[in-house]
Amino acid sequence: MKDTLSILFILLIIWLILYITLEVFIIRKKLSNVDNAFKELDNMLVKRLNVLYKMLDIIKEYNKIEFEVLSSNLYDYINEYDEYNLEKRIIINEDLELEIKKILLMSKVYPELLNNIKYVKYEKQLVRFNKIINKLCKRYNWAVISYMERLKMFPSSVVYKIFRKRDYRYFSIKG
Repeated sequence: MKDTLSILFILLIIWLILYITLEVFIIRKKLSNVDNAFKELDNMLVKRLNVLYKMLDIIKEYNKIEFEVLSSNLYDYINEYDEYNLEKRIIINEDLELEIKKILLMSKVYPELLNNIKYVKYEKQLVRFNKIINKLCKRYNWAVISYMERLKMFPSSVVYKIFRKRDYRYFSIKG
């Protein structure tokens, strides 16, 4: 009887070790999915920032005052973007939505901007990038949801607490 209990206890320990190992592997895979989705999204966000930067250079030729209003934070975001962590990058890009709308309205205020071939090209790129970014945001958010849901289940939640994996912020898509 004692031998049977010892064997059962050893089997239970082995099963627990295997299960925790499997759970860590699954959590790491989900983390990897989140990170890969954000890398792809971030790549497109950087492209969008570069297009915005080029558009601002064109806009400043038309009106200095409005250029200063538009560029107040944008240049700081562009110049310091590489130094920001994932959370800050998401917040900045969520806040940029209003700035982008202002920039796109510039062609309404200054119709002569539409005669500028570069501006029109950048405006089309910006619209295209925003569509792609919306799709990538959804992919990123689904990866975050999958990861966070896994962490809520028992015993994943125990493994999560042991290894202190991080929480991720959703990317709020406006418009």
